[in-house]
Amino acid sequence: MSVLPELVNGALVQVPLRREELSVMKRIEYWGGGVQLLTTRRRAGAAWLLRYTGLSEGEASRLLQFCEARAEDGEYLEFTDPITGTVYEQCEIDFPSLSVVSDRRPGYEVRFRLYAASE
Repeated sequence: MSVLPELVNGALVQVPLRREELSVMKRIEYWGGGVQLLTTRRRAGAAWLLRYTGLSEGEASRLLQFCEARAEDGEYLEFTDPITGTVYEQCEIDFPSLSVVSDRRPGYEVRFRLYAASE
């Protein structure tokens, strides 16, 4: 199982990062065309919006290649939540959320969403 590549300074993520609890939603469709969404109390996992700034070209390239490889092979990755310390073994990168920007600050900025299903 793979893990996120380390940055030059040895860190796996940068702060601040955004974490959210995912919940299960139930969709009810009515005959008249109405739709109702109900959120259950059951947890469906967690998600993180990871943002890396001030990266060198090599670091940005390594992160991008890692994300592309996970999109191609469909392999899960292991992620330790830096907020809670919980280890999530079945995490996936939301590839459409991946963005690389080079003109905002010195260096590169890489963003993507990572989510874990409940185990």
